[in-house]
Amino acid sequence: MVTRRRLIILSAVGVLSLGPGLMAIRHTLQSVFGYGVCGHPPETYVQSDGKLLQSALMMFRLNARRLPTQVEGLEALVTRPATLPADARWVQIMTRVPNDPWANPYLYQTWTASGIENVRISSTGPDPSDPSDDIAETFSFQADHAK
Repeated sequence: MVTRRRLIILSAVGVLSLGPGLMAIRHTLQSVFGYGVCGHPPETYVQSDGKLLQSALMMFRLNARRLPTQVEGLEALVTRPATLPADARWVQIMTRVPNDPWANPYLYQTWTASGIENVRISSTGPDPSDPSDDIAETFSFQADHAK
């Protein structure tokens, strides 16, 4: 019998197994031709990276039974956090965390509201000093996903 948790794991594994290869192809094309190569604005790539990171964070959470802390950040998907308890399960989910289309690292924020864990992955946009061009992807994890 396929449980909800198994479906979540299988779907996340499927996305992640395709994700790094597709991300590498996209980043190679972008480095050679720029972000207009596929005819999409850079904001589209932020949304795409947000979905990929959401799947990676889901896998981290299923393994470690929690999301990375803000201090650990997205790097916890690449390197085992020193703050993770020794008995916690951890696997490397990504070989590297992507940068936004303007070569800046994505910002990672977490907070809990009414028992629901929320995550925001954001880009500072083309001008890091101008908050009006920031782009963010926000998603939530229900409490029962990690149990």
